[in-house]
Amino acid sequence: MTDYEKFVLGDYEQELFDRFRDSDQIQMTRTEFEILRKKGLVEGALSGNSDWFDLKEESGIVQLSGFGKGLRAFQKKQRKQEEKEDRRYKTSTRLSILAIVISLLALGLQFVDMLAKICIPGG
Repeated sequence: MTDYEKFVLGDYEQELFDRFRDSDQIQMTRTEFEILRKKGLVEGALSGNSDWFDLKEESGIVQLSGFGKGLRAFQKKQRKQEEKEDRRYKTSTRLSILAIVISLLALGLQFVDMLAKICIPGG
């Protein structure tokens, strides 16, 4: 089990983190930045201990930390695996339903054939 598998984000934290899906840098408010920074996922664009928030700005450019990039890659891999399993489930369900429909049609045809033999003399 990797560190990423043990790592848990709350719903709002995940929502903020998902904003990095297509980019390593985004603009965030000071509050959003602090939420993800406490988890070790981001750093200010200036890196180190000094960030643009030291300048009393309310928003600025934030970049993913190394750990944040690794977590993003892990979550992307997990999503692909879940989608693959979901496709398998849907395919097997569709095939099962199709088999039931075919069986019911076959039974219906047998019933019609039986009625024809009973109702039509010599049929």
